[in-house]
Amino acid sequence: MEPSSSVEPTNLQVNFYSQLLSRIQALSGGKAGLFALALATIGLYGTMAYSITRKTHEIGIRMASAQSLRTCLAWSSRKESH
Repeated sequence: MEPSSSVEPTNLQVNFYSQLLSRIQALSGGKAGLFALALATIGLYGTMAYSITRKTHEIGIRMASAQSLRTCLAWSSRKESH
């Protein structure tokens, strides 16, 4: 072999690296998707918890004034007007 000649990768090596790159990209995309899903879930939980916490006092008053639990929950799930 002459020192000035270059070594070309074989088709097997090219195929292996191509598949490896595809797997790494798929794993990275999957991890990013799971992270986004977890972040959205935490955000939704926080928003609902905050909303219910703000309405807890009024829900208690409505329950004490003999409204049914179903009526109170329906009221609390409605969108706020302000």
